[in-house]
Amino acid sequence: MDIKCPKCHSENPDTKQFCADCGTRLISPKDIGVSVTRTMETSVEELGRGTTFAGRYEIVEELGAGGMGRIYRAFDKKLQEDIALKLIRPDIGADRKTIDRFHNEIKIARKIRHKNVCGMYDFHEEGKTLYLTMEFVRGEDLRSLIHRMKVLPTGTAVSIARQIAEGLSEAHKLGIVHRDLKPGNIMIDKDGQAKIMDFGIARSLLGKGLTGEGMIVGTPEYMSPEQVDGKEADQRSDIYALGIILYEMLIGRAPFEGETPFSIANKHKTEPPPIPKKIIPQIPEDLNKLILRCLEKEKSKRHQTADELVAVLLAVEQELPTTDRALIQVKTKIRTSREITVKFTPWKIIISAAIVAVLAIAIVAVFILFKPARGKIDSLAVLPLADLSAKKGEVYSVDGIHDALINELTKIPSVNVIARQSVMRYKDSKKTIPEIARELKVAGIVEGSVVQAKETVRITLNLFEGRNERRIWGPKSFERNASEILSLYGEVALTIAREINAQLMAQDIENLTQKLKVKPKAYELYLQARSPEALGSLPIQMSLKRTLDLLQQAVEIDPNFALGYAWIAFTYRDMASVASMPQAEAFDKAREAAKKAVSLDETLAEAHSAMGLIAFEHDWDFGRAETEYRRATELAPGRNIISLIHYLTVMGRFDEALALVKREAESNPLEPIYAAWILYMARRFDEAIDDATRFIQLNPEAWLVQAIRSVCYSFRKKCSEALAENKKILSGSASASSDPNLLFYLACSYASCGDRKKTDEMIEAIKKTGYLEQDPASLAVIYSQLGDKYMAIAALKQGFESRSASMPTLTCDPLLDPLRDDPGFKALLKKYGFKN
Repeated sequence: MDIKCPKCHSENPDTKQFCADCGTRLISPKDIGVSVTRTMETSVEELGRGTTFAGRYEIVEELGAGGMGRIYRAFDKKLQEDIALKLIRPDIGADRKTIDRFHNEIKIARKIRHKNVCGMYDFHEEGKTLYLTMEFVRGEDLRSLIHRMKVLPTGTAVSIARQIAEGLSEAHKLGIVHRDLKPGNIMIDKDGQAKIMDFGIARSLLGKGLTGEGMIVGTPEYMSPEQVDGKEADQRSDIYALGIILYEMLIGRAPFEGETPFSIANKHKTEPPPIPKKIIPQIPEDLNKLILRCLEKEKSKRHQTADELVAVLLAVEQELPTTDRALIQVKTKIRTSREITVKFTPWKIIISAAIVAVLAIAIVAVFILFKPARGKIDSLAVLPLADLSAKKGEVYSVDGIHDALINELTKIPSVNVIARQSVMRYKDSKKTIPEIARELKVAGIVEGSVVQAKETVRITLNLFEGRNERRIWGPKSFERNASEILSLYGEVALTIAREINAQLMAQDIENLTQKLKVKPKAYELYLQARSPEALGSLPIQMSLKRTLDLLQQAVEIDPNFALGYAWIAFTYRDMASVASMPQAEAFDKAREAAKKAVSLDETLAEAHSAMGLIAFEHDWDFGRAETEYRRATELAPGRNIISLIHYLTVMGRFDEALALVKREAESNPLEPIYAAWILYMARRFDEAIDDATRFIQLNPEAWLVQAIRSVCYSFRKKCSEALAENKKILSGSASASSDPNLLFYLACSYASCGDRKKTDEMIEAIKKTGYLEQDPASLAVIYSQLGDKYMAIAALKQGFESRSASMPTLTCDPLLDPLRDDPGFKALLKKYGFKN
């Protein structure tokens, strides 16, 4: 009996395991028990070419069918992009619990943003039909490529395996395991780049009602021993499957074969794999060892992480001779040159070819002579915009427009955009573009201006290659009525992204084209509240009250303005820290505003960041704080990482914090003050001194960093250096008499070095700031260094009782180390649930 291929529908003898035309695994009626790709009797409604589905997706062609349903190439009319559309079988969709689990898994899987992972967009329901939308990849799957080529060249196989491992690495870092990795789930695009598909789907199918005959999750040829035993898969299960795939690319078949799925699965548990080098002696020994290690029965003996596997594959790849690094030739539906030229005589072909060759050489020569090669633009800095308006600040704060543009550009995952704190240093700067690019370590620089009138806003921008100041694009102007400016930022960011050939997925385009849902007047007030220019040089307490007033006006105009509520929460929190409002009242109001922000927009990073601050600083609910901080960082990595760094440091997770600092430094290279502070908190004082010194060389007026260095000097018994540092700070810093943080570090430095007179002067200066009314516990660090344990513990007790926001940080500060063994100190920590 012939078997119909589920993908291309061609007929195949029932003796064959794979389709002769496209290489898809065939489902025989005798197959029972284990194949995830087996199609059940119930089929999904077929869609014809040109059909519009869900009012949005125009069907271009059917790509195939499998265990979940049919998959189509479709044109998304909203995004003006081709996407892959997968319709879910009705029998799967009938199980509500499975669909709920499926929906949750897709939400997790769509967080993976990597060039070697096929983007997962969303999970929808149209009538009774459930469907997935995904990135459409032009090319062919790896199963088809292996079937067509029989055996892949070693260099090609290693390159594909490395790309797969790099994609897995990104997923595993997010805690996502594929569980059904196989050649059919890997696409090779037209450029030879591997892309993993279907993350999140295998786990979603582990539900009741889907584990009956023929539906155990996993494909027998690629299942790890632990999966065969029904145990939970982890990242090492994916590494096992990748070992099988690499074996198959090199040998032309999987290591374990059998008559039934059960017999194949059982061999994973009981039989050693055939040694690749014994089958093909030309396989390098290091590659042979790599494959066998991936295929260890005990997962503790395999490569433990995808990063580790990437490193080994890179080493193998570098040792291969150049001649062994074959290009991947992907099969497409484009007509071949032979099909096009068979109608011409050989003489005509020769003449035509000669003409084409001459033209090609001429074009290339002109291109080389008149258009120098451009470097890859994968990092950008948007310099402060010049306000060329006749009346400054006519409609919006120019700084607010600048901030909004940067925020939109950070939505492009493939481009590192420098944070506003770093680029604002170049406002009115005389430095050249190459100098700025070199200091910020970016490939591209955006500069421009804003002209505002009563009814319009016009932004004009230029894009330069940083290394040589060559104009890539511009001047380009974007003009809107004041009431429509919110639609402008995403358009500008999308234009820049396309100009620099940034890697954009459909979801990225949708994010950039979504207009911020807020009334223009409310957004204008929000920008004023966030603008230092609008607030002028008011004292901090008056500035915060002015900020709060502007934000409250904004949410009165637009009660659905989630971002406005989030910043109201931040403002109340700041008011608690500078004695503008009692702690309990301020945090209650902050919590109310943050909850409102989350209820209005669960995907707003700032709302979760505010909830995290409240949980950390006031509720002392550290588990919830981390959850909220992580959520904020996932939603907007470029804007919410500092709070997470601070949290990890206070929790004693210094290596994690330093790793994030390194990441933050890429987007905010001129503001990495946390590095020295983390090293200080980790008691790595010499490293903290070195890091602070490097930073101060770039930023001579970084007084707080100098104060941290001074304390580190005192801990290393270098009091002459510490006292010299303090003298420099006091004579150079305009805020030395009013900044409580600075004063506390100075007081502790003097106390550690035994200068009681200067310590008392600092204590009096701190009292004058009013800070001790809100945070009496802060004196504990000074008394601790003076050796007055009684006063130190009394101050801490006041702080705990008043729920001072500084307590989580204070209790792990090195300045309190002299109290660590004191029974009174230990009792306080235990009472309030803090670790010593």
